[in-house]
Amino acid sequence: METSFNFRISLIVAVLLSFSVAHAAILTRDEYKADKTRISADDKVDKKACDALAGDVKSNCVATATTQFGKN
Repeated sequence: METSFNFRISLIVAVLLSFSVAHAAILTRDEYKADKTRISADDKVDKKACDALAGDVKSNCVATATTQFGKN
């Protein structure tokens, strides 16, 4: 009986924690826009850093910067 009770309590705690984690993952519209702007700015900075390079090294640098931020 006590084992069943402990299991139920553990299950309830696990469910409640999963709701709090799921809620924390939701972004507001403003947060989404700010993140999108930050990622775009970081992408531009990284690509600008590749301008000093040439040839295959530059191609690899640009490809790395592009894929790092999920842009193809």
